[in-house]
Amino acid sequence: TGSTFNLRGEAIAGPLAAQKRRLRPIPAGNMFWFAWSVFFPGSEIWGRPERVRAAELPENKIGSPGCGGGRDCIPSLPNVGPPEGDLGWLKPEQTGYLADGDLVIGVFLDGVPRAYPHNILWWHEVANDHIGDRRFTVTFCPLTGSGVVFDGTAPARTFGVSGNLFNSNLVMYDRQSRSMWPQLWMGAVSGDERAAWLTQLPFTETTWARWRELHPDTLVLSDDTGFRAPYQLYPYGDYRTDNSDTFRVTTPAPDPLYPNKAMTFGIAD
Repeated sequence: TGSTFNLRGEAIAGPLAAQKRRLRPIPAGNMFWFAWSVFFPGSEIWGRPERVRAAELPENKIGSPGCGGGRDCIPSLPNVGPPEGDLGWLKPEQTGYLADGDLVIGVFLDGVPRAYPHNILWWHEVANDHIGDRRFTVTFCPLTGSGVVFDGTAPARTFGVSGNLFNSNLVMYDRQSRSMWPQLWMGAVSGDERAAWLTQLPFTETTWARWRELHPDTLVLSDDTGFRAPYQLYPYGDYRTDNSDTFRVTTPAPDPLYPNKAMTFGIAD
């Protein structure tokens, strides 16, 4: 129609602007190349004739211990119980722990914008939240560089960190059935929920400055979480740039087409 859209997906000029048309977002996200190539072998690569190298994931996807203490060795937010009223929120002008260039996972559901900074998710990896009656879980695995947001409404699920890693990726467990769910597999691999799949929700991964520009009325996760963590400090040293380090040996091995830590934007439908 010749209409123009802004980065919020709103028609701002042309025939569709008068109708207040909005683009429908679909789930997608960033992760390190090694993680994409391991979890999504055979996938198409934009702009290239070849595909990701074909391979198979091992049948056992429960993984092995990645941090001492087992379940909740990395405390999710909130650490126990349902999410109502337990997450703390700040207005943009109150966020002293965030710099403009820090990355956030931005969720815009039912007209409500919220930001979940990497700074906090480095240390907690899972945040269970709700907007009205709509439950969802924001997840981020620092070792695979992957953020995914999952619907948690029907059936109702909240998640914690199991303490296991599968191919260096966060393995969650749901607090209702105690089943295990590798984040990038997006399905249960043990327990009563085995073979069930999670529903992804769309989100935006961008800088804190850009998210504020897109959504001036946003709230952002408070650093007053009840835990004493240095939320301005990335806890994994040079891991984000060291292409030789995938934390654990993966099965299959990463496709060598790109450097292991090349940031990759992927759609898995």
